[in-house]
Amino acid sequence: MRLGRLPWVFGLAGAFACAEGFAPGQRVNLAIVPVFSQTMPGLLTGDLDELHIRITRVPSNAIVVDTTVAVDSTGSVDLPLTVPLQSDPEQFEVLLEGVRSSDAAVLYQGIDTVQVSASSETPPPVQIVVSYVGPCQASSGCVVTAGPVGASLPQGDSVLLTVVVDSSGIPVVGVPVALINLDSNLVRVRPSRFIVARTGTPGGVARVVTRIYGDEDTLLVTVTAPAAGPAFVIVTPGYAAVRTTAPNQTIQLSDTVKDIAGVLLSPTLATWTSRSPAVASVSSSGLVTGLAKGSAVIVAQAAPGVADSVLVTVGNAAATPGDMLIAALTNGRAFGARRVGQSVAIDVRVDQLAVADSLGSYNARFSWNQTVLRFDSTSAGTYAAPTVNDSSSIGVLRFAAVDANSKSGPLVLTRLWFTALTTGADNHVLQISEMSGVSPNFFDYFTNGRYVLVSGAARITP
Repeated sequence: MRLGRLPWVFGLAGAFACAEGFAPGQRVNLAIVPVFSQTMPGLLTGDLDELHIRITRVPSNAIVVDTTVAVDSTGSVDLPLTVPLQSDPEQFEVLLEGVRSSDAAVLYQGIDTVQVSASSETPPPVQIVVSYVGPCQASSGCVVTAGPVGASLPQGDSVLLTVVVDSSGIPVVGVPVALINLDSNLVRVRPSRFIVARTGTPGGVARVVTRIYGDEDTLLVTVTAPAAGPAFVIVTPGYAAVRTTAPNQTIQLSDTVKDIAGVLLSPTLATWTSRSPAVASVSSSGLVTGLAKGSAVIVAQAAPGVADSVLVTVGNAAATPGDMLIAALTNGRAFGARRVGQSVAIDVRVDQLAVADSLGSYNARFSWNQTVLRFDSTSAGTYAAPTVNDSSSIGVLRFAAVDANSKSGPLVLTRLWFTALTTGADNHVLQISEMSGVSPNFFDYFTNGRYVLVSGAARITP
């Protein structure tokens, strides 16, 4: 079955069977082609996601088929459909309903009586008229209004499209709405109804049509022309660990600066600063020096409002046995950014740069904002595969592992997989209750306070 673009025509694939003679119970394939009786406005993805089909015998009203099948993102269903005959020919009543599963609302419906014969060699497909029966039929006088009026977007920014449907001033809910982007070179329109201004364009006025059955409105969004000068800064690496004694007390950061069109500008445009200069300092070229135990945010700013930052964790190696450095990194960065619908990978990382020991065992707890991220799974890192206590229903994961031989160097304890559900910050918090070294001597870094732990952040954008 295919739900196509306007005008909509969809069908149940198959053909009538041909037989030399008829025997009761013989099964034949139905070929049904539902056709919309009027031009439909189209649907926003997810408004119509199920098809209900019911076939009954006439005149007994005995139900032969009663099923609901999913309509996939391309508008198709795979549904071979057969019915057993009790006589030849025989009549059946076929009911078709386009259903929105979120509230079980029937948006489109068609019903007709068809005659099926086992002896016909080339019968025509059965056509059934399907009409719109949703909240805004022809007599309801529904009006759609899109906003925000007068929206202006810098390139790369987004705005949430608001759609209001009313009838004589009374709001009508549950109305299927089509979003039609007439200027896709200027903006993208996401299924979440965010309008995103594309970068690298000359700017201009983009038109987004919001259409319901019987009415439409066009929203005008001004995409501003690209501004001169820097527009983006990216600092690499996205996270760093150093110690306070030679030879590992420094790390070189680099900055990539681009204009709105994505053209690479001179890296000397950025100004480097440390928000915790007592913990770590940074030179004008981005060279970071660890000074004291703790963590510091290092910022590279190319213009007002155009900056990027990274987190540097500093361990004290002057006192034996030094400090374990522990962090939660979002897609490789302490401050990671992802978009709604994307996968989010958070690595729990331990860096033993500031110690002479090697990790033997640990216990950790990770919590997060469930409205922003949905937990999917865990996967092993470079350490022993953890035992996971899954309390994701309340936004908590507990995990622990032991390596009898211990492991040294930088380690990924585990990787946590999430899906970004909505915009905002995940507010994740990483805690430990044990972090024990084994070689050369057993030592609990947690109990003795010999560790630096930072949780970082995951920010989700439209």
